[in-house]
Amino acid sequence: MTKKYSSDRYENLSAPAHDDMLGILGTGLAASNQWNVKNINDTLYPLGFLRDNSSDYVTVRIQSPHWRKQGRPLDSIHIHCVNDTLITAGQTIVFTTYWTWLSPNIAVPSISSWNTVNKTITFTSNIPAWTYSLLSVVDTPAAPSVENYGMYILVRTVRGDGTWGGELGILDMDAHAQKDRLGSIYEAWDVE
Repeated sequence: MTKKYSSDRYENLSAPAHDDMLGILGTGLAASNQWNVKNINDTLYPLGFLRDNSSDYVTVRIQSPHWRKQGRPLDSIHIHCVNDTLITAGQTIVFTTYWTWLSPNIAVPSISSWNTVNKTITFTSNIPAWTYSLLSVVDTPAAPSVENYGMYILVRTVRGDGTWGGELGILDMDAHAQKDRLGSIYEAWDVE
């Protein structure tokens, strides 16, 4: 069997092409098992907010697109967010992120076997209230050991105890990955 790719490959680019792998937010829960919801500034646009040292969490599922370069780690998994109060230089936000790849026809693994990343983000400058930020919670997550089309990444990110005590409004979560094609030749495979 020969692996075949479309003629529109990205090999002739002077630099690798990267793109978003968009996610679907699942939940953002507090101890009360409800979203901690409030509006962004005075916009009347509601978001779920994660509180400091609260065990508030957000979940997302991200489908791996057919254009993703297989066998290569992702660039990052990150949160698109807004802060509700000033963050001053030197303050920190702490996250624990659990993540795993999910392949078709394979049982969803117990969270105890998922990858776990503890991350402390230290801000190097002041961030005014209601500023949109992109915060990486997992740097270069490994590629799955077996690649298939239709794979998902399941992610659960918990806010821990940092020195910034404000609340973080979650706009979205996604991952970035390198592209090497426009898509698969067939719906679910590239092998003839």
